[in-house]
Amino acid sequence: MDLRKHVEIGVVALLAFGVGASAESSLTIYNQNFAVVRESVPLDLQRGTNEVSVTQITAHLEPDSVILRDPQGKRALQILEQNYRADPISQGLLLSLYEGQEIDFLVPRGEGKEEIVRGKTFENARIKLMAGDVSKIQPVAYATAGYEFATGLAGAMRAPVSEKAFEEYHLYTLSRPTTLHDRETKQVEFLRAEGVQAQRLYVYDGAKIDRNRYRGYSSDSIRQDRDYGTQSNPKVWVMKEFKNSEENHLGIPLPKGRMRFYQRDDDGRLEFISENTIDHTPRDETVRVYTGDAFDLVGERRRTDYQIDTARNGLDEAFEIKLRNRKDSGSVEIRVVEHLYRWINWQITEKSDPFTKTDSQTVEFRVQVPAGQEKVAMYKVHYTW
Repeated sequence: MDLRKHVEIGVVALLAFGVGASAESSLTIYNQNFAVVRESVPLDLQRGTNEVSVTQITAHLEPDSVILRDPQGKRALQILEQNYRADPISQGLLLSLYEGQEIDFLVPRGEGKEEIVRGKTFENARIKLMAGDVSKIQPVAYATAGYEFATGLAGAMRAPVSEKAFEEYHLYTLSRPTTLHDRETKQVEFLRAEGVQAQRLYVYDGAKIDRNRYRGYSSDSIRQDRDYGTQSNPKVWVMKEFKNSEENHLGIPLPKGRMRFYQRDDDGRLEFISENTIDHTPRDETVRVYTGDAFDLVGERRRTDYQIDTARNGLDEAFEIKLRNRKDSGSVEIRVVEHLYRWINWQITEKSDPFTKTDSQTVEFRVQVPAGQEKVAMYKVHYTW
């Protein structure tokens, strides 16, 4: 398998100015959809008080984050006042700002070479990605890292991204500068690996509960509502699971972001099969992602018994789960997940298949279903409170 990564440049929120001759920009992009920008701006400063106006600034700048300094450390600068104007340019705004003054307009004519200044571009910028849950006040968080999984690709190439631990996070640095244009999505290869072993899992979580309908329900109300949890979900989920280890040809900290899966068809071409997001994943941890619903596997769940005894504080409930494998060949294992939502004190009194207790109110049955056949699983649970 081939693992690659692309970085999607989203909102750029922080900006730092420097006074110097170097024109190289650098960006450190964070998972929470902001970036720290370092850019050198030549300023013609005279002794005393100066008024400086700088354009070509990203519209998403956080004004209180701007820092002006001499990168050489040779000049002492003091900011007396700082203003940031992000108003949309209009005829009324220009008249109010330049009342009594002459205004120059740049108008493109035919095939002329006049250029109109556009939003912000970073030429040959040095790019870093800071992965981790960094504390920052913001209204929306969005994953800006991405991955791609594909089968059968060769990969004897120098790693385009280097990684190291930084504070309590991980810092990824692109090996070469790149240009970021305004409103552009930039993709770079992150990691290439062969022979990554991923296991396909089938999961049937058959209870289809309308959370809005039961919002605010107490535990007692849930116990006594005969219809709670009786709606059936027919979909069988497909999951991919792999170990992020050196033995599995990976073994580097994976930042939070989007993961895409591709599979090679008989004609040798890669076909996209799914995508999802993963959280920050340290090395040697297991990654499990939902990749879609199985086309040829069907689940059906129905309740077969419900008896409540309020005088003795007890309840018995039974369910029947039908699993159908419509594939032409091959037996599959389906993991049937059941949530024991009536109360925390419970006991399985009858069952058709062995189960594993995954938490205090969840059990999992692993059921083998041959191709072209249907398998019926059942269980009965006794609650006390």
